[in-house]
Amino acid sequence: MKKTLHQALVMCCSLVITSAVLTGCNKDKEEAPPPRPTDDVVDILANTEGLDSLNDVVENLGDLKSLLQSGNYTVFAPNNEAFEKFVASTGFLSIYDIDPSYVQDVILYHLIPNSLYNANQLDSTVSGLLTLDKLTFTQGDSILINEATQPNPTTIVSKDIQAANGVVHVINEVLLPPSLRQLRPYFGSVIGVTALYLYRTQNSAYTLSPITQVLFTAGLSETLNGSDNYTVLAPLDAASNFNPNTNPQVAAQIANRHLLQGKVNLAEAGRIVTTLSKDTVYVTNYQGDVYLNGNYAVNTDVPASNGNVYALFATLQPPVALENAILEAELVSGNTFNIFKTALKETGLQLGKGKTIFVPSDSAFAAAGLVPSIDSMTTTARIDPALLSNILQTHVINGLQFRVDIQAAGDQTVNALNQTALTFKVTPQSATISSPNTTDAGFVYTDVLSQHGAVHFINKVLTP
Repeated sequence: MKKTLHQALVMCCSLVITSAVLTGCNKDKEEAPPPRPTDDVVDILANTEGLDSLNDVVENLGDLKSLLQSGNYTVFAPNNEAFEKFVASTGFLSIYDIDPSYVQDVILYHLIPNSLYNANQLDSTVSGLLTLDKLTFTQGDSILINEATQPNPTTIVSKDIQAANGVVHVINEVLLPPSLRQLRPYFGSVIGVTALYLYRTQNSAYTLSPITQVLFTAGLSETLNGSDNYTVLAPLDAASNFNPNTNPQVAAQIANRHLLQGKVNLAEAGRIVTTLSKDTVYVTNYQGDVYLNGNYAVNTDVPASNGNVYALFATLQPPVALENAILEAELVSGNTFNIFKTALKETGLQLGKGKTIFVPSDSAFAAAGLVPSIDSMTTTARIDPALLSNILQTHVINGLQFRVDIQAAGDQTVNALNQTALTFKVTPQSATISSPNTTDAGFVYTDVLSQHGAVHFINKVLTP
């Protein structure tokens, strides 16, 4: 009987111990982290309702998509309403009208690399964004992000969406990185539109375009953010041949050459507009496009609150002396044009203003056999000044025509200053000039605005 009781007690203890062990094992099993999903962050953005706008941006910025597939990320994903509010605040009609560098800068500010933070882990110690900035988090009934710097309360509205390589938290506002916060007071105005349309990346750092820097340095930011209308003629980065880090006086000169009073539609402005610097700018409308001083200008079509913004493919310069026009052509084209300068000096020909001048290269004069008679050191070998003047006048026509004006006019015959008939032949890709004794002179450099008018450089001498 004792043996049986002892056996029962042992069996009971064994069951209790076994039960405790099994319970502990089950508890360990329940607390083990679940396996990661197979969908990566990019898949989550594509398949989560309400993230269509962010997904479209990621798909359109190929580098960003590759980045999100190459490591672990905690992602703060603005929902569709957040993107809609952000774009509306900038004055742009679509996020794709904003410079892609700026858009990418904004999206990178929403990523914490090498991390898998759930919402309850977000606190002031979280940092390490790809933009080298920090986010701040205020825990409470809801989690506020960047409470001190966001224009509107920014909260997590859907948290802890797990991905194979990250965690996604859906938020109700677009987070503004420091580079964007400084511009937010100007959103919607012509200076804000200029800044966002022409944003750029330089040495892996995000910065303002040269013309935007000049407008700020010139002290025009508040003027261009006010109620008076202006039109900004903004050179693209590659076309900006001025130093943006200049002093306020020089910056004001550059800025005023690129500003028009009022909200100007250049497609309806006529041939001439006058900048705030009192410089004349020549407008050409050709096949639905606008050209300023012969250079392409793009209407940004962003409905700024106080004007228009055009992006230019060249910097607007004041008219230069003919010698400086020639120097520019020599630097860019690789040709030299000394014989023409010598001929002008020999004849004393006064070109006047409002002209179109075609300058032959030195090699063109050599091919025509005129170099010895023009450039000779001996008086007897020189060409008769009256004959030389006649040759020069064959290269000048009345009226100011840039290359696009010649293209727009099509095939035509125009009289030179000496009444020699010059024939222009135009194709979609090229234009040539012929005189009675010269056929198909081609252009080697075009569209320099001089004090005499438009100057073009050609590869043949137009002999009368």
